[in-house]
Amino acid sequence: MQRRTNDVLIDHDVQFASLTSNTSILHGLQCSGYERPSPIQLKAIPLGRLGLNIIAQAKSGTGKTVVFSVIALENINVADSAAQALILAPTREIAVQIKEVMCQIGQNISSFSCHAFIGGMPTFEDEENLRNCQIAVGTPGRVKGLIDSGKFSLKSIRLVVLDEADKLMEGIFRPQIKAIFQKLPDRKQVLAFSATYDDALLTALDRYVQNPQYVMLSTGTPALEGVRQYYKTMDARPDGRVQPLTKFEMYDRKFQEVAGLFSLVPFYQCIVFLNHRGRNYFVPFHRTIPVNPHSCPRSTRRAVDLTRWLTKQGWQAVHISGGLNQRERLEAMSSARNFRVRVLVSSDLIARGIDIERVNLVVNLDLPRDPETYLHRVGRTGRFGTFGLAVSFVDDEELRSIRVLQSEYGVEIGELPENVSADLFERSLSAADKEALAVHENRRQHLVDHPEKDLKITDSRNDPASSTATAKSNKHTTSPPKLPKSRPNDQHGQRSTRISVKPPSSTDNGTARWYHEPGAHHYPYWPPATTPAPYQQYQYSYPYPCPWYQLPVPVQGWGGGVERPSIDDFIPPDLPF
Repeated sequence: MQRRTNDVLIDHDVQFASLTSNTSILHGLQCSGYERPSPIQLKAIPLGRLGLNIIAQAKSGTGKTVVFSVIALENINVADSAAQALILAPTREIAVQIKEVMCQIGQNISSFSCHAFIGGMPTFEDEENLRNCQIAVGTPGRVKGLIDSGKFSLKSIRLVVLDEADKLMEGIFRPQIKAIFQKLPDRKQVLAFSATYDDALLTALDRYVQNPQYVMLSTGTPALEGVRQYYKTMDARPDGRVQPLTKFEMYDRKFQEVAGLFSLVPFYQCIVFLNHRGRNYFVPFHRTIPVNPHSCPRSTRRAVDLTRWLTKQGWQAVHISGGLNQRERLEAMSSARNFRVRVLVSSDLIARGIDIERVNLVVNLDLPRDPETYLHRVGRTGRFGTFGLAVSFVDDEELRSIRVLQSEYGVEIGELPENVSADLFERSLSAADKEALAVHENRRQHLVDHPEKDLKITDSRNDPASSTATAKSNKHTTSPPKLPKSRPNDQHGQRSTRISVKPPSSTDNGTARWYHEPGAHHYPYWPPATTPAPYQQYQYSYPYPCPWYQLPVPVQGWGGGVERPSIDDFIPPDLPF
């Protein structure tokens, strides 16, 4: 039997049968592997069944999704094909996962239907699915769009769930949530769930959750008990020289360390997180000055290169980020969930809410921008009281952030020992999973015994297939990809290049698009416009080297204090890398 921590164990012997009398739901819970309720399930399900509004807080991975799934399934009328429950989630991946959990638990309910409504998929499919859908799960943008177009009627909605409520009350989601609630019936039950709350969030929820019952179980440290957390510093040069590592040398070192960790730690599946839109160790989260999240456009390329290299070494890997289209994102998640890959390389797209059962190792290639995201990342392992390992590779700047986590958040993070006992994160596997793991291990051992040569990682900026998990090249390697050398700072003079700009539009969700050869970048700090406009091209010269904010770019909207990326964000074709 799988060992569990106190995060999900309760003192007395209580079964799900004491929380619901619906035999179809009980059978669905049993088939889904839920044996006994966790503390949040024990406290919140009875309140939800009474029709009370709830604001609930519990650690990541302790079973919050099951709470509102049981409440929703008990309240629907399957004889009515209209949507009766609406569940909102901040990311497409979380929405799809909720839909899958809901369908698993409700698999024995006759005529029950649940669908996910997310961006990146054809709207005609949504319109068809809404014709028979008792429980609708979706992201705020797509749900609002369907409501505004008249395709989604809310008149039968009796239950609304805000999952990851802290995220839904931020940024662009907030006006979308407000617009959706304005169209909802006055009489409804509202449930809000999150792993973290603060006073500002509770104040924001006051307008949506009337007279709530509070279920706050996240006391003490917010970290999961079963996750052992370590860090390893990267600043020392292997050749003993005293010069600090350049950022590209740091990337190379971290690639090497990830592969070394995989060889030493007997993991099942791993998620490697990196900062998709920024390299945090310029300004870690212990600093209070603003961070530009777009300071490293090569992060997607790093993800692709790391994915390919690990795969060629026998660690079957796939990467996922917001830059992939929705079908590619779904395929990446499917590959991870079905154990077709051992490593998932990701941005913070799946840092919260995502549950991949076999993940018992999380690696931070970069530290995130804030402590909350760090806690969400490491919470991708140790799910539902199991055990896991989290390792962060840090430099001196990031090490200060580790100290903040230790002192201000009470998180126990130690320096990575030379040997990590497998007992710290051991968990049980099914017979099918053991067989799949053996296949992965045999493939890995074959490549160790018969190393293939001469793989050259192609520049993903020029590779249209770079978003796929595995390179189709016939060349192979056992060494990490060669990253570009640092920009020389002793070259001065005039440079000239072109930049093509497309101002943002309502169809872009207020996101401007600017590009130069060879690729495009998104820049959400640009003030939104109301009408689309064609790309406009500008030719200019500038002194080199110089910071980005001194570049004379004659584009309306850049100015007035609007934050711009650094020079590292702009790589004209005539520069030497």
